[in-house]
Amino acid sequence: MTQRWIVLSFDGLANLALGPYGSSWNSTPELDRLAAAGVIWDRAVVASEDLADTLTRLWTAPMEGGTWVDACHKRGAIELILSRDPAGDAAEATRLADVANSVGIDSCTVVEVESSADPVEEPESTILGQMFAALIDRLGSPNPVADRSDDWAVLWLHSDFLIRQWDAPRWLFPIDDEDEIAEPENPADEWLEPQVGASGLSARGQIVETPPPLMGTVCPPACHLDAESHPDWATTWMQTYGCQIRLIDHWIGCLLDLLAEDGRNIGIAILGTSGFALGQGGWVGHRVGPIISPQIHVPVMIHTPGMAPLRWPALESLERVTRWLVPQVDHVAPPLNGLASPPAWADAVAAQDTLIQTTSPRAAKALTMHEWFFVRQHDGRTRMFLKPDDRDDVNDIADRCPEIVAEFEGVAVTPTNTQSTDFG
Repeated sequence: MTQRWIVLSFDGLANLALGPYGSSWNSTPELDRLAAAGVIWDRAVVASEDLADTLTRLWTAPMEGGTWVDACHKRGAIELILSRDPAGDAAEATRLADVANSVGIDSCTVVEVESSADPVEEPESTILGQMFAALIDRLGSPNPVADRSDDWAVLWLHSDFLIRQWDAPRWLFPIDDEDEIAEPENPADEWLEPQVGASGLSARGQIVETPPPLMGTVCPPACHLDAESHPDWATTWMQTYGCQIRLIDHWIGCLLDLLAEDGRNIGIAILGTSGFALGQGGWVGHRVGPIISPQIHVPVMIHTPGMAPLRWPALESLERVTRWLVPQVDHVAPPLNGLASPPAWADAVAAQDTLIQTTSPRAAKALTMHEWFFVRQHDGRTRMFLKPDDRDDVNDIADRCPEIVAEFEGVAVTPTNTQSTDFG
């Protein structure tokens, strides 16, 4: 029975780099371990590309008798941990702290982190490491909220390091030199000097040098890999991103080991509040280029000690997940157990008419259904992809299904962002 929750949410978390989501190129043994006792949501989609809006939706998700915050307060306090780099822009942390206060989060700890211009040597020195130090310290500390004596119910850590600061030690992603294949010599290299910018792209008409296995920059990319880009640039950026995911994996392992020795029954949830493009559609970065599924289709994993592993197939708007993250009192059955029942799976299959609208400044309309992902761009052009098979939006079939496009065009954008339809 899960009596408390630790929730870890990350901007820019990509399914493609996680072992529990089938990654074949990135090793995440601790995330695999976490997923071995809990639930994985296969099709969680964010309904907004504004972070404050997404977190507000999560915290105020309707529950019986109120919101998720109200339900958690029956068990104890909700505490939020954010980071702020004194050398950077502190406005986002202030904005999120204000949002948390407005919805009833009991306390917000803003960790003043030290950032580096280069990758660091030890996980403890990373921005995420400094945040996890605060989380681990809180696990063994008295409750700081003066007006609550029943201890914490939820500790929520949110980090944007995946879109701000790639400072993970590069040794986390070891490269075997023997596996590298040397490029054949090109006589043109003697008189055409390669020029590669910070984005890893060449100027038009120039030959690009072979990319390194990992990038040494801490600045995340925001670039388009066009026909003139060396084909290995996508691999380079994927591996460098994978290094950051292995940093998360490292700290998840530390947290799982710590909780294994803790007498309290504490669950762990990992949520992506946005995704990240790793070469899909030729784009690498966070919310770059036209809106695509990998940027709004996010990982959700919930770990509860002693639970058998389960994959949940239904299309879900992200904010609906928090209904499973309510600390339980002794006389209430854990709601996650209900997911494994045959009626629950039957209901999930029957709910294939769910439609999720994602609000984004990059599109006039973005709609996700069980079988489709539809986008109308601001210039009026439409794109549509078959789901869940076309995971990375490779094959645009809008011109071949005009009748379906017409029905999507007729869907009115509503404030709720989730509704049911009769077509598809």
